[in-house]
Order: sequence, then structure tokens, then C-alpha cells
Amino acid sequence: MGTYLYDFDEEIVKQKSVKFEGFEKALQRAKKEDKIIMIEAMSRTCHFCRKMEREVMIDTEVIRAIERDFIPVSIDISTHALPLGLKAELTPSFIFIDKYGNVLGNIPGAWGKQDFLALLKEAKEAAKSKKAKK
Repeated sequence: MGTYLYDFDEEIVKQKSVKFEGFEKALQRAKKEDKIIMIEAMSRTCHFCRKMEREVMIDTEVIRAIERDFIPVSIDISTHALPLGLKAELTPSFIFIDKYGNVLGNIPGAWGKQDFLALLKEAKEAAKSKKAKK
């Protein structure tokens, strides 16, 4: 089964996966829609990035959770710098940013579906907590 997952047709992954945007457009949408930006710092040569892409980012429940509260941005850090002077030591890393450009969290690692959903929930709670303090 493991081999099958990595031979998974790229077109199927593109069709079913989370739809990523560029950072500037995501920042505009975040302000307008009051959503959190989720940056996936990745690399095309990263084994665990591809594993998440094929096992987690195509799951309907994950896609719904992201579309409801987040604006996803994917940046290949082997070819592009992260915005706002951000750094990621490992790939994949997930960086959550509020609509004002404040970092809510920078979490490295590949996650299974349930753990990733919990990570999204934590990012939402961090954003709510930050709003409550203002």
C-alpha cells in the first residue's frame, strides 16, 4: 500500500487536494473574511511533505476544516523565501498567521489526519485568544 500512495496520480492529488493561494492574495482575503492564513512550508523533495499531500491534504474532512477557517498558502522553501521574514527549519512546517500578520504558531512536522485536525483547532483557539486580549 505504501508504494501505491507515492505513485498516486499527481492529477488526482491536484483535483482533490486543498487549493493553495499566494501569500499576498491570502493576506487580503484574511482581512476581508476574518480568517487565519496557514502557510505550509514545504519542499518538492521532502518525503513527508509528499506523504501529507497524498494522505492528509486530500481528505474531505481536512479540506472542509481548512476552507471554513483558513486560507492555505504553500511555499517551497527550497526555491522561495517565506514572507514576513519567517523561518522554517524543517519541512513540512505549518505557520499560522492572523489577518494582521501576527504569527499564531509555527509547528514543524508531518501529521496524520486526526493530529492535523487537532493542530488546526489549536490555531483557531490561539487566534480567538489573541482577539480576546485586544
